[in-house]
Amino acid sequence: KKYDGVLLLNYGYFKNKVQVYFRASKRSFNFSKIIENMKKVGYNIGGKKDVFGAIVSVKRINRFLRILFEYIK
Repeated sequence: KKYDGVLLLNYGYFKNKVQVYFRASKRSFNFSKIIENMKKVGYNIGGKKDVFGAIVSVKRINRFLRILFEYIK
């Protein structure tokens, strides 16, 4: 089986916020650019080339995920 990555959304850790965690195969993605771009538009995000974590308000999670999914297509 090919491993691309795993996305975790935790709605229970913070009140009104979602903890987002994404780990990918080192060959699959380079998150450096999306981390940089998401920070520029105000998201609380950090990580490395193959992993990132973010804390996103419940109100902004759908937009965050749309941006992420466009990036990883």
